[in-house]
Amino acid sequence: MIVFSSFHFSGKGIRDEIKSTQKYFVLGFVVTLASLIVHLAWTYDVPYLSTHEASRYVNAFVQNWDSHRIPIPLSNIGLELNLAALAIGISWLIKLRKNRESSAYFLIFALGTAALLGLAFALLSWLPPERLPLFLLIMMPDEFWN
Repeated sequence: MIVFSSFHFSGKGIRDEIKSTQKYFVLGFVVTLASLIVHLAWTYDVPYLSTHEASRYVNAFVQNWDSHRIPIPLSNIGLELNLAALAIGISWLIKLRKNRESSAYFLIFALGTAALLGLAFALLSWLPPERLPLFLLIMMPDEFWN
């Protein structure tokens, strides 16, 4: 998501520069797809569990045993580094706005986007687990800022 948004906002030059790496991207996609096919072929059938019932189990796990989904302290050094990366990224993007086709613009845009998403997910960690959608809770959004 971050890489694709960086491609979108970068100039045509970076897209031309990346074309030489397409075969490696396709190869990685094929290996990932093969891994998924093997996984789906060899996993056993899991019993059906309604969304409501699964939500109860996940919420009980998060509230009673899970140490990864706790609110991130606002004085955490990781959050401070994310804020610094975002500030530095924005200042460089402003400086490079006329040269959007450079690989530096692409890299800094990706860094800034990752920092912004990390900060947003860190704020989500302060919401009670039962208020978050199940897919987001399972994804562990507060681990993204790491």
